[in-house]
Amino acid sequence: MALKGQGGAIANAFDLRFKNIANTHVVKLGDQLLALWEAAGPHALDPITLETYGLTNLKGVLKDKEPFSAHPRFDPGHHGTRRMVTFGVKAGPKSIVRLMEFATEGKDAGQLISNREDSFNGFSFLHDFAITPNWAVFLQNAISFNPLPFILGQKGAAQCLKSKPNGKGKFLLIPRESGMFAGQTPRTFDAPNGFVFHHLNAWEKDEKVIVESIHYPDFPEVGPEEDFLQMNFDLIPAGILSSCELNLSNQKVETKRFSDQCCEFATVNPLREGLSARFSWMAIAERAAGYAPLQAIKKLDLLNLNQCVWSAAPRGFVSEPLMVPKEGSQAEDEGWILVLVWNGARCGTDLVILRANNLHEEAVVELPIAIPPGLHGSWVSD
Repeated sequence: MALKGQGGAIANAFDLRFKNIANTHVVKLGDQLLALWEAAGPHALDPITLETYGLTNLKGVLKDKEPFSAHPRFDPGHHGTRRMVTFGVKAGPKSIVRLMEFATEGKDAGQLISNREDSFNGFSFLHDFAITPNWAVFLQNAISFNPLPFILGQKGAAQCLKSKPNGKGKFLLIPRESGMFAGQTPRTFDAPNGFVFHHLNAWEKDEKVIVESIHYPDFPEVGPEEDFLQMNFDLIPAGILSSCELNLSNQKVETKRFSDQCCEFATVNPLREGLSARFSWMAIAERAAGYAPLQAIKKLDLLNLNQCVWSAAPRGFVSEPLMVPKEGSQAEDEGWILVLVWNGARCGTDLVILRANNLHEEAVVELPIAIPPGLHGSWVSD
């Protein structure tokens, strides 16, 4: 119910405050659970009781109102110890990317162990990135931000993002301070046309960096005024899993597609983060091509493109799949896939547990609360 006299362009004009919604990801760092939203700092919670401590500057690491990414990557131990690699972006005509690495083990868990800042020309819309032992890999999409409708109270900030006509995206490779290129300046490569929210993985081979991502033909814009019951899915860009091979010696970029099926939230075994991985798991649409809601989970062999599928259709809608490897196993695809499913038949949320190697259903847990379809989550062993 609308309240008389509240809201609207006149009330919102020149109100440039952001509400930190902290709804994009949740990760454990040290003795705290962090609820993340990429345009502001993290909220800290007790990982057992979920008591909210409030905004945290991570023991002085972050300045007041400094943005902190909602999409960290977890290095499985490329440089001896496991660590969380993340970033923050100050966007503008010249954007500044701050790359940070935190210890995640032992008495130093939560401590900042690596830090650098680099500036890049142009506005940077960076939600996700990928890591290898030597690089942090970003894709600077060809996106512009027109703040005027936001300043005048006509639109939210995210609605002011638009694709640049004839714009060209850039891959940004920032050297990690623990890698062999530490201290060097970043390298840039032209990216293929389109838009990327999420990366699957990145890895190195000889003089090349291979970046696996979900590519859209254009920035997918769906406004709050859209009627989802009347939406024409054929007009919405579909995300397609592809790879780009960046040649460090000659600056050439080669691309290839893995599939034409619409997908999102792709992942690999977390122990293969930053390394060549054979298997991936992702949320997919039921239709073979074109956009549609995500209703199934697919395991894809990235070498021979064999696949298997578990479906929640017609009344189920899937969220991000999490791959939990079996402890001590040498098999890359041995473990479990955890996925939250909105069960439209009972108007509730199920936690579905699948075997990672063949997607056979191991268990379905009907959760006591309904969880709306969301973005990211993480798994922490006890």
